Amino acid sequence: MDDEEYRELIEELIECRYTSDKLKLIKDKVKSFDELEDVLLDAQLNEEEFNLLLNTLGDVELAAMIKRHPFESDIQAVDLSEEEQAVRLYLKNYMNRISNCRREKILQIAKHLV
Repeated sequence: MDDEEYRELIEELIECRYTSDKLKLIKDKVKSFDELEDVLLDAQLNEEEFNLLLNTLGDVELAAMIKRHPFESDIQAVDLSEEEQAVRLYLKNYMNRISNCRREKILQIAKHLV
């Protein structure tokens, strides 16, 4: 999506009141993993909305998200933006809530991603 469309999407997501409407907007308008990652950083989603969005992703997409935003990392929180810190925290909390079997599978996939 071009810059103007992206700005409009982010504005609409920030102004949107209902989580279900936010998720529908994201599903309808976001067409790539990079766009999804940008939305997660820019749309000011709360943890519940973030979790509901993560529930729609498959294991490979979750593994890619972990690879890009590792919550077990040498990078200190002071080196990250607030948005990046929130993504890492929400992702870590999400991973702690899913079953051990699925978590291990996702972490194994993440290890093999380049």
